[in-house]
Amino acid sequence: MGYFYAFFAVIIFLSGCGESDYSDIQKPVDESIDQDKSIVSKPIETSENIEKSEKKELESLYRQYIKSAQDELGDVYTVPGIEMEMLWVHPGTFTAGSPKTEIGRGGNENQREKKINFGFYLGKFEVSQVQWESVMGNNPSKFKGPNLPVENISWQDAVEFCEKLTKVEIFNARLPNGFAYQLPTQMEWEYACRAGTKSAYWWGGSPDSKNANYDSDISDGTTKEINSYLPNPWGFFNVHGNVWEYCSDTSEFSPVFRFARGGSWSDNSDFLRSAYRLEIQKDSYNHTLGLRIALKVSM
Repeated sequence: MGYFYAFFAVIIFLSGCGESDYSDIQKPVDESIDQDKSIVSKPIETSENIEKSEKKELESLYRQYIKSAQDELGDVYTVPGIEMEMLWVHPGTFTAGSPKTEIGRGGNENQREKKINFGFYLGKFEVSQVQWESVMGNNPSKFKGPNLPVENISWQDAVEFCEKLTKVEIFNARLPNGFAYQLPTQMEWEYACRAGTKSAYWWGGSPDSKNANYDSDISDGTTKEINSYLPNPWGFFNVHGNVWEYCSDTSEFSPVFRFARGGSWSDNSDFLRSAYRLEIQKDSYNHTLGLRIALKVSM
């Protein structure tokens, strides 16, 4: 914990890097000088070169903290007090978006290769009502049940939950240095949702009510417990259906809009697809909106 706040100071700089793969970082300059020549081959050190060097150093520090956290917490971590299970997601690459042949495809789903540079923890389940109430002291959900997912919350409410849980864990000296509970980015969410698959849903190309809670005509018009159905290949439950799950990203079209992924008990199968992205105002809320949280280095 001794380096926690110092680390946050340097990590603010890193946040400007976004989800970069650091491919633009300049390789170390060859500092050799040909003594037989009057002109030195070493380039002038510009502010751009200095900035790239700092990025490389910060990336190295970033990786050290992540390795330390994984060594400390392991691949499966249960948040004390609220019994929230978190699974480690290894870095890697995947194809985001959907092919033009995918049924229900939206216009903003162009396929592109994405790289997840740094590992992170993600909730094995959606946040339950009993977990939410333990942190926030209230239960806004329409469909009441301790093991049902919390819903009827806004994006701002979801962020507040993450911030409060982080403060509790810092106070109890249980967080790895530099880590905080946060909403996952869209790419982190889709990477974990797909779990190495490339189909519309983790189980294949066609919707299946045996694998997800969706469509009010077949879902009994309500949410299901967070451990319902089978998990995807990486062990995550209900990544399709049940409740929409908020992500941290801001819409490129308006700063008041955020994203939610995964679809809900009320939506048809097109909205459940791994590639589908719902844009919603950050202060909106209803009984289809919930969350699944990440534990990662604060950026």
